[in-house]
Amino acid sequence: RILLFSGAPIGVSTFGNGVSSPNVQIPRIGATGSARIGQAFPINLSLVNPGARAWLIIGDSSTYTNDPNLPADLTNFGFPQCELLVNPGLVIPTLTYAVGPGLGSATIELSIPNDATLVGTEHFAHWLVSTPGFELPGACTRGLRFVVQQ
Repeated sequence: RILLFSGAPIGVSTFGNGVSSPNVQIPRIGATGSARIGQAFPINLSLVNPGARAWLIIGDSSTYTNDPNLPADLTNFGFPQCELLVNPGLVIPTLTYAVGPGLGSATIELSIPNDATLVGTEHFAHWLVSTPGFELPGACTRGLRFVVQQ
């Protein structure tokens, strides 16, 4: 008998592929805990340069079939080989901050309303990142799927 345990929070998973930019590794998306009604839900960005511009994209679909069809090629927007993985319902810009020599991070806390009708709803997140000074080409993370919990 084998028991496997996941370190991922309940209702949180990743999908798709991240892409690095020149001289930068693939940035990582993550979450602190589960998305719960009435609580903040931090979505984290790591493995990036400090002082870079970053955009957290939040949406309600990862397969939107209208405009844009997902995944959508972001080459023309300065993110070669990156694909937009979520329907861009909300875009939140931020700057990454230093967490060590040459190492940056960012966190955006989403406020989940204390509304029981949100329990079980599915949402998606994705980070796009430039290099410091807003130089392109940029990089992108994998997608993050989260389901709101009680």
